[in-house]
Amino acid sequence: MTPFGRTLSLVLAWSAMGAASGFAQQANVPVSANDWRVECTNVGKTLDCRALVEVMQRDSRQVITSLTVRYPAETKKPVMMVQVPLGVLVNEPIALTVDTNQPVQTSVQTCTQAGCFAGSPISDVLISTMRVGKQLTIVFYNANKQAITVTVPLAGFAMAYDKIKS
Repeated sequence: MTPFGRTLSLVLAWSAMGAASGFAQQANVPVSANDWRVECTNVGKTLDCRALVEVMQRDSRQVITSLTVRYPAETKKPVMMVQVPLGVLVNEPIALTVDTNQPVQTSVQTCTQAGCFAGSPISDVLISTMRVGKQLTIVFYNANKQAITVTVPLAGFAMAYDKIKS
């Protein structure tokens, strides 16, 4: 299994959260974002840690979007995983933009009952931009081809990333 495949497996394993598939059909649902945090899983003799932030629907507290950044020991290169709700257009890329910089696009790779997942290696440039940026905007499309925009604060990302990298 590739390092990214292991990343996907780990994300799916810890992702017992229910994504709100109905959210993907709506454009103006009030949401709130948690602070960046670090979660670790015991993998044999080592810990596999990730920096994680979740955006939830305010009323139901269901996870709408999550972003995970890992620094796998076997590759020593950061990877990210974005979770979006079921009901998104999987043939449209997910765009991530820090502040007003150029968007980075990633494609949905798989969907489960928890939601749809897109992941890829993350460049040093994007990591650096996220470390100093104010907010990350994630854009995906619903079945009606309407853009759904979710904003994630980047306060706390640099500290969380430093913890997973060491």
